[in-house]
Amino acid sequence: MRVEKPLSRHLALKAGPILLEVTLIVFSILLALGVDSCRERHAKRELADAALANIRAEIELNQATLERVLPGHRGLRARLAEAMARLERGEDADTQVDFTPLNMISAAWETAATTQALEPVEFQKVQLLARLYTGQRWIQRFDDAWMAATLNPQNRLPAMRRVYLSTLLGLIENYIGVEEELQRNFTAVLSRFDK
Repeated sequence: MRVEKPLSRHLALKAGPILLEVTLIVFSILLALGVDSCRERHAKRELADAALANIRAEIELNQATLERVLPGHRGLRARLAEAMARLERGEDADTQVDFTPLNMISAAWETAATTQALEPVEFQKVQLLARLYTGQRWIQRFDDAWMAATLNPQNRLPAMRRVYLSTLLGLIENYIGVEEELQRNFTAVLSRFDK
């Protein structure tokens, strides 16, 4: 006579190996996901480091350009102020101005922003960079305003000299103010990079 095991005991004996196999499969999947996530974080960090290195080089180049151009802008401001003073005294004033625009580059910043390469970088550092590049955009706006003022043929008329020189003097004063702010921001950003 054959004694059969109860069904529940039979299932319990088969469930052990199945449960072990399921546990190993789940563990393998979780391990693979963890390794993949680690690789992805590492790749993002490498991309962020490369982007920051390019941005740093770009900032150093822009800082050198600013240091080269700023003294000329200060000299231009002095010449424009002198020309305005001459006009106020009723004397003739030269309205010929030589202006060197501050051509700054932002390709590394724009590329990093477009590709979201700075995602793993701390917020405060990215915010500092954004403020710096916003200042650079203001410089471009002043360049555009300067060109509009100097290329307007009406501004060359003798009756417009005072308005013309006053406009240029206001523009160059604001321009220099933004340049000096950029100079401080360049220093702050580069010191932050060194930390």
